[in-house]
Amino acid sequence: MISILEQFENSMMDIVSVLLDQLFEQLRLVNSPVKGALQEGISRTVIDKYFTENGLKSMITPETYLLYEWKNGLKEEFVNSMSIGELQLFTLAIFPDLVSSLSVFRQSVVPFR
Repeated sequence: MISILEQFENSMMDIVSVLLDQLFEQLRLVNSPVKGALQEGISRTVIDKYFTENGLKSMITPETYLLYEWKNGLKEEFVNSMSIGELQLFTLAIFPDLVSSLSVFRQSVVPFR
């Protein structure tokens, strides 16, 4: 039997998923350059592979799967050719692909071993 907490978490994940889709629709409606710069989402298998290769398998969260299954960040050619202001999706940030995110994380965190 599923607990109340699990039901709540599942409900919240459903809401976040809908909000991400609504965000993408708004990007489309305003003809934002970010819309065309976002990569298609990747599978849980690919996400698991990248985290495992980086020794971070235990750090995957449901939110990580949700975000990167939705979209895999910005295409590298857009990041290199446009100004950050044009690509800004979140306040003071762009949305890097998973491999880039893991690389930056590993460079900025002391290994847990």
